[in-house]
Amino acid sequence: MPSTRSELPQASPYQLQHQELDSGDTEKGVPQVIVAETSSEDERETLSANRVSYGGVIVDILIAILPLYFVAFAIVGRVRHDTLASSFRNVALVQMAAFNPTIFPILFGLITVRFIKALANYKLEKGATVGSIQHLLGSRSLLSSITTPLKLGLINCLVPCIVLLWILNPIGGQLSLRVVSVASNYTIVPSQILYLDRSAQDFTPVNMPWAPFITAMGSAFNTALFSPSSSKNGTQDVFGNIQIPMIEPLIAKQTADVDGWYTTVGRNISKVEAALLDAIDQPAEVDFIPIYSSLYGLPWTRNDTSTFEQSNIQNTTLTKAERIKSDLFGSDVINTKSTFNIETSYMHLDCSLDAVIIDNKDITEEDYESAVKTSWSNGTDVVTNGQGLTIKYDKSHSMNSTRPRLIGLESWLPATDDTNHLLSGPQLSLSQAWCNMSTTYVEAEVYCSTNSNCTVARLRPSRRDNPSPVLSPFDSITWLKGHDFDPDDESYQRYLNTIAETFFDMFVSATGNASHGVSSLTPLETFFWNPTSPFRQAEEDDSALPLYKLGSELFSQRFTQLVNTYWLSGADPYTMTGGIKLEDQARGTGYTFTDNTAGQISIEKRVLSCHVLFMALLMVISIALCAAGAVTAYLNATRRGPDVLDDFVNSLRHSPYVHVDQGPTMEDGEAKARRLRGTVIRMGDVRPDDPVGYVAIGTPNERQPVHPLNHGRQYI
Repeated sequence: MPSTRSELPQASPYQLQHQELDSGDTEKGVPQVIVAETSSEDERETLSANRVSYGGVIVDILIAILPLYFVAFAIVGRVRHDTLASSFRNVALVQMAAFNPTIFPILFGLITVRFIKALANYKLEKGATVGSIQHLLGSRSLLSSITTPLKLGLINCLVPCIVLLWILNPIGGQLSLRVVSVASNYTIVPSQILYLDRSAQDFTPVNMPWAPFITAMGSAFNTALFSPSSSKNGTQDVFGNIQIPMIEPLIAKQTADVDGWYTTVGRNISKVEAALLDAIDQPAEVDFIPIYSSLYGLPWTRNDTSTFEQSNIQNTTLTKAERIKSDLFGSDVINTKSTFNIETSYMHLDCSLDAVIIDNKDITEEDYESAVKTSWSNGTDVVTNGQGLTIKYDKSHSMNSTRPRLIGLESWLPATDDTNHLLSGPQLSLSQAWCNMSTTYVEAEVYCSTNSNCTVARLRPSRRDNPSPVLSPFDSITWLKGHDFDPDDESYQRYLNTIAETFFDMFVSATGNASHGVSSLTPLETFFWNPTSPFRQAEEDDSALPLYKLGSELFSQRFTQLVNTYWLSGADPYTMTGGIKLEDQARGTGYTFTDNTAGQISIEKRVLSCHVLFMALLMVISIALCAAGAVTAYLNATRRGPDVLDDFVNSLRHSPYVHVDQGPTMEDGEAKARRLRGTVIRMGDVRPDDPVGYVAIGTPNERQPVHPLNHGRQYI
């Protein structure tokens, strides 16, 4: 039986919309606008539902695996952890890390935007609200992921998830930069330290008055006086010897810690005090400048012959440290730090200084040599330089004494008139000091921040079983340690009986015997007033001042420095100025007695450092990006409908005001845009003759007017 259904084709939605518009225009008396498609539905091209596009899948997969670069980068950084930073691979890694913050955001944005769009297409095919689709399409950056839900009035669990997703972008960029860095690595190497043993060092000229040695001793002492202030007041002298601070000023200004240590950079403060000072932004009190016991420091060197082969060159501290660095790590070492403790001692003089009034009536410079020069002229334990400097050294003091040796010093500086005659009448012209000489034994903690920059960081009284502090090297305590003691030995008896006299007799004339006249002081005396430049001060007669005006405390400190400096110069001037020679020590030659201590060398080298936490986070984010890329590839491969969400041309689909060949309904927006790229469209008033306008996008031509929008017209 034949079908009764009409053979005419059904009207499409596009045609129905046109019919409705035409009927509405007819009722309003508006002339008909002829609208026609360029082809009927029977003539339009047809396409099937999308199938897998292998080319697109390959592109998506290639994009998805790009973040694996950061995974590989993190793994390589971990593998290269703690290796030398100067190696070719590590230099390349550091350079790559500098570019990572630029690369990571690009990859993150590329993958995340494609993932969000693919998810929106998937939800559109499965059925979703307009708000959820618009939310996804509007969340293409961190800022838009926050503002889009606010504009849509949308609140759901997807909103914070997308915001957190975009927050990973800057975090990942910073992680990719900081996962590897160049850091310092420290290797601790034991080291044997040799240093001059003060407690065994004799005053050599007593038993060996050899003329070349005496000359060298005088040169060494005067070199110390000539040395710059940075040497006299620095942590090391000009020859690299370690200066030993006096502990007496430290004890007066500080409180020792629980182990008895005093710091040389200021007073010790507790952790509570330090925290309080830091909280109120108040710097810790540093009111102490170390006062050193001598103008010369303590010679020292490393003795690592058991580990490192010795060279034939002079074995200085700097050379040894450099050889250790080269043998262990080559040129990658940037610094070496040393720490060690030494036991040493120094003579300390506690003086009381005053002036003595003497009547110099009618005494002229010519009469001065025959005049009374000192009130101790009849003593048997008195030495003088013939120019008014006299020292009394207490000959009665011995090993059995229970009090310190008493040292007296007189310095003559009479007042003169313009004719160089001594002024008549009572004059304060004689400075007189009485000093208790003792020996201070200390343990010093030495810290070397570099090969050539060492300092005594802390000081405490020695805990060794030392001789009584009331005894000094003038009581031959150094002989007892440095020699096989025999009380009947002729050399020992000669040394014991002449040590004090020999030392002070040479000491008072150490800066030369040339007469400067009665109105001036020798460089040895002007050192008390001007330690920076004593020889220059001695030449300026008009500026000479008597020593008693100096004050007892300052006089004591500088007298202590002079006595210790001259003792060290006389002990071994060659070692004081040239350093300890290991070859001489091995052969048992030379004049220096040494002690040894175990130290540590901290060798700092630059290595590649991998931060484990940053590495783990970067790998997690990168793997998550790979997963997002893989999901994008799957969603794009399984999508059946056309891609209509991301192209403006899709807004022209089935519009009654756009007179173009619509093409197949399965056509993607990108393909449609390419096909219609030359078509002119406009947003405007498509009903310009109506009382109320109508805004739409159309193709302006004679049959379809599209007038510009006007501020004076209303639109529905």
